[in-house]
Amino acid sequence: MIHVTLNTMAGNFVARVTLSDSLVFRFHNVSNGNYVVRVEAPGHQPAVTVIEVASYIQREETFVVLTLGPPLKDREAGLPPSGQPTISAGELAVPDEARRHLERARRESEGNNPQAAVRHLQNAVAAYPPLPEAYNSMAIEYLRLGKPEEAKAALERSIELNPDVAVTHRNLAQILLSEERPDEAIASLRRSLELEEENGRSLMLLGEAHLSKNQHGEAVDFFEKASRISPEDHSHLGLARCYLALGRPGEALEELRGFLELEPKGDRAESVRRLIAHLESELDPLNP
Repeated sequence: MIHVTLNTMAGNFVARVTLSDSLVFRFHNVSNGNYVVRVEAPGHQPAVTVIEVASYIQREETFVVLTLGPPLKDREAGLPPSGQPTISAGELAVPDEARRHLERARRESEGNNPQAAVRHLQNAVAAYPPLPEAYNSMAIEYLRLGKPEEAKAALERSIELNPDVAVTHRNLAQILLSEERPDEAIASLRRSLELEEENGRSLMLLGEAHLSKNQHGEAVDFFEKASRISPEDHSHLGLARCYLALGRPGEALEELRGFLELEPKGDRAESVRRLIAHLESELDPLNP
């Protein structure tokens, strides 16, 4: 097993993951900035590198390619630590050429060059086809290029290679929602939650899917669960629309005010202010 620890530059712990089937992984909901990554694997010296995190889409994920430390000398290697099996064949199979292209894709994406990132990701899967993570990243870059059909095809290929990655199902659901296919999006999101039970983003998207079907009661339940688990995934506007449809204008007003606290400027904010003024006048016509 490969153990990966993420710390801030000041040494504060951020996250830790354990991998068994890939040398590519993602940290979720990590703010932009520089971090220290420590990689520990049986038979290798620990590897410590500094990475710069640049979010791909709404702080959804941070794409990282692992580099193992130098092999230990035979007398040092001994047996793997207790409870830790040796590195799997899948981990060792990823050729250097594929890893190089993955790293170049990451740099191009951070530099806001999605077309170049796609090219390197395509080269990575050409060198080593069973790389579901590369297809998922390719989909994100296609979305940045305004190519949803290509993105969807890449996500479907990623799921075909590895159906047990929650974020891939969630990314596919976002495209299905944009195509006004809520039932298929709901199926993808439910699969995502089977793999990652408490994810605010998946719950929020389920709320959006049910809202698009005018299933306001179900949508409220998912929106509220999302806000409890992950406050940054709180959909104030979604809840406000639900409450208005359910005849609960007072609660809708609270959600609209909550939205303005997070987004006080811009066209949406001005529209929300007008709606707030209208609701306030209806709720208290003597105090316009």
